[in-house]
Amino acid sequence: MAAPEPESEPEPAPEPEPEAVPVNEPAPLLEADAGHRYATSQPAAGWTLRVAWILSIAVVLAGLVGGVVARDGVMQAWPPSIRAYAALGLTRGPAAPASQERPAH
Repeated sequence: MAAPEPESEPEPAPEPEPEAVPVNEPAPLLEADAGHRYATSQPAAGWTLRVAWILSIAVVLAGLVGGVVARDGVMQAWPPSIRAYAALGLTRGPAAPASQERPAH
């Protein structure tokens, strides 16, 4: 008995070569952008960025000033802060937590 011959598989079709995609050309130079190599589509940082920086600095400074001005209240409300204020030299004499204060006579 003869063995059946295996069926030959058809050869796969060759894959098509990818099409050449043109590279985007840079934007043309504008006379106003003489100092820049290419024109950009994004506007330069303007007044909004400056206002954001000023407001951020103001918030940080307000927090620092508030922490110094209200340090007595902060130290009474949160006794661990006494060490931080003492390290910065912002305590008035030896400060004691509210639970250890003596009543005035």
